Amino acid sequence: MAQLAQLPPKFEGEVPVFSHTNLHRGIHVPQYNLSLHDYESEPPRRVPARVLQPLAQLQQACDMGSAAAAVALADIYTFGNYSVPPDYPRALALYRRGVQTRADGHAYFMMAHFYQTGMFGELAPDRQRARVYYEFAARNGHAGAVLVLAYQHLNGVGCQASCDTAQFYYSSLARQAVQQAHEQWWLVPEDRVAYNVHIADFHGGLYGARISESESSVLSDIDSFVRLRASLKDQSLDALESRLLDVYFDALLHHSAGFFSPQNATQVHHEMLECVDLGRAEHAAGRLENPLALDRQIWRKCQNLLGHMYLAGQGVPRDLAQAHRWLSLALALQPDKENLLDMALLRRLDPTTHGLLSPLCVRYLQDAATNGSSHGVFLYAQNLVAPRSPLETTYVDLTYDLLRTATRRGHPQAMFYFADAVELGFAESKGELFTCPELVLFYKSFVEHAEPVLLPHLSYAFQELAHGNYKNALLGYLIAAEQGLLNSQLSAAYLLYQTEPLFAWKRKTYNATRVQAALRYLDLASSQDHVDSTILLGDLYANGLPGGALAPDHEKAFAYYTAAALYASAHACYKLGYMYEYGLGVPNSSPDYYMAKRYYDLSIKYYQDLDTMLLTLESKPSTSAIKWALLRLRLKFLLSDSEKRDDAESTGWLDTLKNLARSKDIGDLDEKAAARAQAHAEGEAYEQQDDYQIFDYIVLIFTLAFFLYVGFQNLRRQFRRVGQRVNAGHADGANAPRFQVEFFFAI
Repeated sequence: MAQLAQLPPKFEGEVPVFSHTNLHRGIHVPQYNLSLHDYESEPPRRVPARVLQPLAQLQQACDMGSAAAAVALADIYTFGNYSVPPDYPRALALYRRGVQTRADGHAYFMMAHFYQTGMFGELAPDRQRARVYYEFAARNGHAGAVLVLAYQHLNGVGCQASCDTAQFYYSSLARQAVQQAHEQWWLVPEDRVAYNVHIADFHGGLYGARISESESSVLSDIDSFVRLRASLKDQSLDALESRLLDVYFDALLHHSAGFFSPQNATQVHHEMLECVDLGRAEHAAGRLENPLALDRQIWRKCQNLLGHMYLAGQGVPRDLAQAHRWLSLALALQPDKENLLDMALLRRLDPTTHGLLSPLCVRYLQDAATNGSSHGVFLYAQNLVAPRSPLETTYVDLTYDLLRTATRRGHPQAMFYFADAVELGFAESKGELFTCPELVLFYKSFVEHAEPVLLPHLSYAFQELAHGNYKNALLGYLIAAEQGLLNSQLSAAYLLYQTEPLFAWKRKTYNATRVQAALRYLDLASSQDHVDSTILLGDLYANGLPGGALAPDHEKAFAYYTAAALYASAHACYKLGYMYEYGLGVPNSSPDYYMAKRYYDLSIKYYQDLDTMLLTLESKPSTSAIKWALLRLRLKFLLSDSEKRDDAESTGWLDTLKNLARSKDIGDLDEKAAARAQAHAEGEAYEQQDDYQIFDYIVLIFTLAFFLYVGFQNLRRQFRRVGQRVNAGHADGANAPRFQVEFFFAI
């Protein structure tokens, strides 16, 4: 094991498969090879020569009865450490050997995971045995196993749902995370990348940027900077030509670490020095006197970021004197939540206060909170709630209100203390009541934000994905998916199943076991109110997959589309309209043009109701397909003979025009539509029909008449040409062609 520790890191000297230079093309997942039990890659992976001797020594220690060696060797064959190809059956056997002589929470957890998933054909799944091993792992202090049990009890996955049990598990995990990480809350915040992402979001989501309706999980500060810079260009601001603005935005891009772009703190420090020097020269020239001038604001932000870097020791050694100098200069120009919070964190490092908050530090926290800093609100409240120990809490009206404010702003640490106050009954004393699921949601949100403490496998999964190790990446996302993380459930499903491209040299093949696993994780994501996964489930069941991997099931497709439509999904409403139009999966298995039109109209309405501020020219969806569907539907309605009409009712156009004079209340139309929907839900017939507007009939009739007239004129011209050519042929005598065929289209 000592020799393994001396080996270089796994990815040293390797170039990632995905980077910021090629990510715009999306993340392409190759075909899974059942015979290799791995994704197809060039060349196939083999054990590196430098690892052979340490592996042999570790195997020798395992054979001599070392439980630690057995577990360490099992981890290598599970996670592909040291570039060793995974071997799950061998890893499972080693984990079993490791727990024969002593209990090991990690070994129990991995055994439970293997039995829970079966690793899709490589092992025999056994959910009951997995449940037992999860319990063993939890009792032996494995936080990951506790998280799995919490999620299973919350949603009834493999067991009877019990919110109280889920609350107990999530609460204990949250307290464990607070105990380990509370000191970091008072450190200078670093730019840490959160790897709890859905990998399909790197190319616009499950359906692409134009169609996907679920919120993206990969928007970073870099995306925000790029958008802000583009918006300034769109406004044609004169200040855009200034060097000050260019240097500032370049520094922001280098300072904010992205998923595929590491932070360059040294470069940022040089750019900040240049920025403050440019601002000083502009100010000396009298061009920054206006407090609202954009360049003046940029100069202030440069000074603040430079002070922040000295405070955090980013790119330079920590220098509190320099940090105070630059933060004070920025504060003198205009206070904002960033420099006020940094000044509070600087005062927190005062050694004369012996760990307590000085009055000046408290004042800066209050000012930061007043200026909109959620973290400032939380730190101010947390200092009052738990001044000595993070878990020894006392709540009063002020702290409760502060924590509620920060929680509503989405601050994860504030969610823990707010949930703690609710659980202790303080919220009830304020007249506020929370249900068990609402309380669990606060704890769950906090736990899922504690990546470094509770979810290290998310970083592992992403790094493996970036280097093209899809099988290892799938393992990491599967672990988090079983723990209830929505984005990991989607990422695992994406690695298990990818849609067939429109143009491909080689068609994809699908394995029924892996497809069923993908459906399971999509269904778990759907149960967490993810709209796109619900629609994708409907598409899969509506169309099926080739090779017997999945048979079509229109009833299930209809149910998933209906569930997604309840979230005002334009995409789902369009799919429901199509199902009604062709009678697919509907209760009475017959087309219903009225309900189809209703959902097509809803689809257009929901697209129009989208916030136009969030749409760009590149991402704005097109409604042309829906409009064509409505035109097709109207033509079908006119030509359909399936409508049951009352014999006494006249169907002539004159009567239709007369009936228009009797206008009906719009509420009556809604009642008829609701009655028809109720009849369909109950599988009964509904005879009353809705009337289309007379304008639609007139347009359609004139359109058909126009096409008929043009077609008739084309026929006449063609016959005339043929007659003229025949006459000309008679004039030529024997030289006339003996046989002639003319093709023409009448439009």
